[in-house]
Amino acid sequence: MALSFCDISTAQDHQLLISQVGKTTISFQSQVNAMLRERGLGDFIAPGDVESVCRHFVALFERHVRDPIVPMFKYPLSKNEASRLEHKLATSILELSGLLEETALKVKYGGGTDRLKKRTLHGIHYAVERILVNVAFQRIPRVNGISGAYSSRTGLTLVIADKVFGENRADDRVTFNELRYFHLGHVIAYRESPDVNEIPERK
Repeated sequence: MALSFCDISTAQDHQLLISQVGKTTISFQSQVNAMLRERGLGDFIAPGDVESVCRHFVALFERHVRDPIVPMFKYPLSKNEASRLEHKLATSILELSGLLEETALKVKYGGGTDRLKKRTLHGIHYAVERILVNVAFQRIPRVNGISGAYSSRTGLTLVIADKVFGENRADDRVTFNELRYFHLGHVIAYRESPDVNEIPERK
């Protein structure tokens, strides 16, 4: 098996990256718990429920860091990368607030159900999961027509929403050289649809 990159990272690099993302996850967890309390959902979805979701994510992230063929998770975040991650986290929190508002209304007028709780926890899981995606895909080359996502079935996945290669062979050669970065460990899924935001169904 041949690897497409030279890994000179150290165990200290890995641990610092895990620590950086761990702090981001703790910040996410704290903000989510605060939003739940503000909406009267603190008993419906307890801090322990949120912690369980975050703990699952942290374990998932650490597995990626220790995977020898995933180069995006070998070095600590730079100051610029950490800043972009914080911005993405704020966006995820904002999007999640809409789901929590909806949950609060349903609990108020219809009562809390196991199905509603599961749906809300799934939304929280999806939000924290995006931290993994944001760390990974801010470090890959930007190629038009290709987007990144995470699926529990396929892991980190690159989705080609349209034909990447055209009639210009010189441009195609450049694109191919960029795509060489997407090596073992990634699934490149071709889609006819222009919807680059489509993500495989999660189970």
